[in-house]
Amino acid sequence: MNAAEHLESFLGEINSGFSHPALPGVQICVFANRPCSGVTTLATLGLSKTILEMDDGRVVRQELLFGIPSGLSLNDAGKVLGRVAEAMLERKQALLRGEVVRLRRAVISGRDNEWFYGAIPVVYPDGIAALKDSDPPTVVVWLVAVRADESDFVKSEGWSDFEDRLESAGSDLFDLDRESVVKQS
Repeated sequence: MNAAEHLESFLGEINSGFSHPALPGVQICVFANRPCSGVTTLATLGLSKTILEMDDGRVVRQELLFGIPSGLSLNDAGKVLGRVAEAMLERKQALLRGEVVRLRRAVISGRDNEWFYGAIPVVYPDGIAALKDSDPPTVVVWLVAVRADESDFVKSEGWSDFEDRLESAGSDLFDLDRESVVKQS
Protein backbone atom coordinates (compact mmCIF):
# COMPACT_ATOMS: atom_id res chain seq x y z
CA MET A 1 0.00 0.00 0.00
CA ASN A 2 1.39 3.42 -0.89
CA ALA A 3 0.84 6.66 1.05
CA ALA A 4 -2.11 7.79 -1.12
CA GLU A 5 -3.89 4.46 -0.66
CA HIS A 6 -3.15 4.58 3.08
CA LEU A 7 -4.65 8.06 3.51
CA GLU A 8 -7.69 7.23 1.37
CA SER A 9 -8.31 4.02 3.29
CA PHE A 10 -8.82 6.10 6.46
CA LEU A 11 -10.11 9.43 5.11
CA GLY A 12 -12.03 8.44 2.01
CA GLU A 13 -11.40 9.61 -1.52
CA ILE A 14 -9.25 12.68 -2.03
CA ASN A 15 -11.63 15.53 -2.94
CA SER A 16 -9.03 17.79 -4.52
CA GLY A 17 -5.40 18.75 -4.29
CA PHE A 18 -2.82 21.34 -5.17
CA SER A 19 0.93 21.84 -5.06
CA HIS A 20 3.05 24.02 -2.82
CA PRO A 21 5.63 26.09 -4.73
CA ALA A 22 8.51 25.33 -2.34
CA LEU A 23 7.89 21.57 -2.32
CA PRO A 24 8.36 19.98 -5.73
CA GLY A 25 6.90 16.48 -5.76
CA VAL A 26 4.70 17.08 -2.71
CA GLN A 27 0.96 17.59 -3.13
CA ILE A 28 -1.53 18.94 -0.62
CA CYS A 29 -4.62 16.69 -0.64
CA VAL A 30 -8.03 17.76 0.62
CA PHE A 31 -10.53 15.51 2.43
CA ALA A 32 -13.91 17.13 3.13
CA ASN A 33 -15.79 16.36 6.34
CA ARG A 34 -12.94 14.31 7.76
CA PRO A 35 -12.51 13.21 10.48
CA CYS A 36 -15.97 14.65 11.19
CA SER A 37 -18.62 16.89 9.70
CA GLY A 38 -17.58 20.53 9.52
CA VAL A 39 -13.85 19.76 9.38
CA THR A 40 -11.69 19.70 6.28
CA THR A 41 -8.43 17.79 6.55
CA LEU A 42 -5.46 18.61 4.40
CA ALA A 43 -2.61 16.13 4.07
CA THR A 44 0.78 16.13 2.44
CA LEU A 45 1.33 13.46 -0.16
CA GLY A 46 4.87 12.87 -1.33
CA LEU A 47 6.71 14.16 1.74
CA SER A 48 7.28 10.51 2.62
CA LYS A 49 9.57 10.09 -0.40
CA THR A 50 12.26 11.65 1.80
CA ILE A 51 13.82 9.72 4.69
CA LEU A 52 14.08 11.89 7.81
CA GLU A 53 16.22 11.43 10.91
CA MET A 54 14.96 11.27 14.47
CA ASP A 55 16.92 12.40 17.55
CA ASP A 56 17.77 8.84 18.55
CA GLY A 57 19.39 7.95 15.22
CA ARG A 58 16.40 6.09 13.78
CA VAL A 59 14.90 7.15 10.48
CA VAL A 60 11.30 7.45 9.27
CA ARG A 61 9.22 8.79 6.47
CA GLN A 62 6.40 11.22 7.32
CA GLU A 63 3.22 12.74 5.99
CA LEU A 64 1.39 15.59 7.75
CA LEU A 65 -2.30 16.18 8.52
CA PHE A 66 -3.91 19.52 9.35
CA GLY A 67 -7.63 19.82 10.10
CA ILE A 68 -9.46 23.12 9.82
CA PRO A 69 -13.08 24.21 10.15
CA SER A 70 -14.77 23.84 6.76
CA GLY A 71 -15.00 27.14 4.94
CA LEU A 72 -11.55 28.44 5.88
CA SER A 73 -9.04 29.08 3.11
CA LEU A 74 -7.59 25.82 1.81
CA ASN A 75 -4.73 27.82 0.32
CA ASP A 76 -3.81 29.26 3.74
CA ALA A 77 -4.04 25.85 5.41
CA GLY A 78 -1.90 24.42 2.61
CA LYS A 79 0.71 27.07 3.36
CA VAL A 80 0.88 25.78 6.96
CA LEU A 81 1.56 22.24 5.75
CA GLY A 82 4.01 23.49 3.15
CA ARG A 83 6.01 25.63 5.54
CA VAL A 84 6.23 22.93 8.20
CA ALA A 85 7.25 20.34 5.60
CA GLU A 86 9.78 22.76 4.13
CA ALA A 87 11.36 23.25 7.58
CA MET A 88 11.54 19.48 8.08
CA LEU A 89 13.21 18.96 4.71
CA GLU A 90 15.70 21.80 5.25
CA ARG A 91 16.93 20.29 8.50
CA LYS A 92 16.40 16.66 7.32
CA GLN A 93 14.69 15.94 10.64
CA ALA A 94 11.37 14.27 11.37
CA LEU A 95 8.70 16.16 13.29
CA LEU A 96 8.56 14.47 16.67
CA ARG A 97 5.57 14.03 18.95
CA GLY A 98 5.34 17.09 21.17
CA GLU A 99 7.58 19.23 18.98
CA VAL A 100 6.35 22.75 18.27
CA VAL A 101 7.19 24.44 14.98
CA ARG A 102 6.92 28.20 14.72
CA LEU A 103 6.31 29.70 11.32
CA ARG A 104 8.04 32.98 10.53
CA ARG A 105 4.63 34.65 10.49
CA ALA A 106 0.97 33.70 10.56
CA VAL A 107 -0.29 32.49 7.19
CA ILE A 108 -3.99 31.92 7.90
CA SER A 109 -5.93 35.07 7.03
CA GLY A 110 -7.40 36.85 10.04
CA ARG A 111 -5.68 34.61 12.59
CA ASP A 112 -2.49 34.85 14.59
CA ASN A 113 -1.59 31.15 14.42
CA GLU A 114 2.18 30.83 14.16
CA TRP A 115 2.84 27.73 16.32
CA PHE A 116 1.99 24.16 15.35
CA TYR A 117 2.29 21.11 17.58
CA GLY A 118 3.20 17.65 16.28
CA ALA A 119 0.69 15.12 17.63
CA ILE A 120 -0.40 11.55 17.18
CA PRO A 121 -3.60 11.76 15.09
CA VAL A 122 -5.83 10.47 17.89
CA VAL A 123 -9.03 12.09 16.58
CA TYR A 124 -8.62 10.37 13.22
CA PRO A 125 -9.50 6.72 12.54
CA ASP A 126 -7.37 4.12 14.34
CA GLY A 127 -4.50 2.91 12.21
CA ILE A 128 -3.89 6.12 10.26
CA ALA A 129 -0.79 7.00 12.31
CA ALA A 130 1.55 4.53 10.60
CA LEU A 131 2.05 2.93 7.23
CA LYS A 132 4.28 0.03 8.10
CA ASP A 133 4.55 -1.31 4.53
CA SER A 134 7.19 1.31 3.70
CA ASP A 135 10.85 1.00 4.59
CA PRO A 136 11.46 2.79 6.86
CA PRO A 137 7.89 3.09 8.17
CA THR A 138 5.82 6.16 7.27
CA VAL A 139 4.46 8.02 10.29
CA VAL A 140 1.48 10.36 9.91
CA VAL A 141 1.74 13.43 12.16
CA TRP A 142 -1.21 15.68 13.00
CA LEU A 143 -0.49 19.41 13.23
CA VAL A 144 -2.46 21.21 15.94
CA ALA A 145 -2.43 25.00 16.10
CA VAL A 146 -1.26 26.17 19.52
CA ARG A 147 -0.83 29.52 21.23
CA ALA A 148 2.49 31.13 22.21
CA ASP A 149 1.93 30.37 25.91
CA GLU A 150 1.12 26.75 25.05
CA SER A 151 4.35 26.49 23.06
CA ASP A 152 6.26 27.85 26.06
CA PHE A 153 4.46 25.37 28.34
CA VAL A 154 5.46 22.43 26.11
CA LYS A 155 9.10 23.57 26.23
CA SER A 156 9.13 24.01 30.00
CA GLU A 157 6.79 21.25 31.23
CA GLY A 158 6.86 18.71 28.40
CA TRP A 159 4.42 17.39 25.85
CA SER A 160 2.83 14.81 28.16
CA ASP A 161 1.62 17.47 30.63
CA PHE A 162 0.43 19.60 27.72
CA GLU A 163 -1.56 16.75 26.19
CA ASP A 164 -3.10 16.05 29.62
CA ARG A 165 -4.30 19.67 29.73
CA LEU A 166 -5.72 19.45 26.22
CA GLU A 167 -7.62 16.29 27.14
CA SER A 168 -8.99 17.62 30.43
CA ALA A 169 -10.06 20.90 28.82
CA GLY A 170 -11.98 19.03 26.13
CA SER A 171 -10.81 21.60 23.59
CA ASP A 172 -11.93 21.51 19.97
CA LEU A 173 -8.48 21.10 18.43
CA PHE A 174 -9.75 22.09 14.98
CA ASP A 175 -10.85 25.51 16.28
CA LEU A 176 -8.03 27.87 15.35
CA ASP A 177 -9.45 30.48 17.75
CA ARG A 178 -9.77 28.18 20.77
CA GLU A 179 -8.74 29.44 24.19
CA SER A 180 -5.33 28.46 25.51
CA VAL A 181 -5.28 25.55 27.95
CA VAL A 182 -2.43 27.20 29.83
CA LYS A 183 -3.52 29.51 32.64
CA GLN A 184 -1.87 32.91 32.58
CA SER A 185 -0.13 33.70 35.86
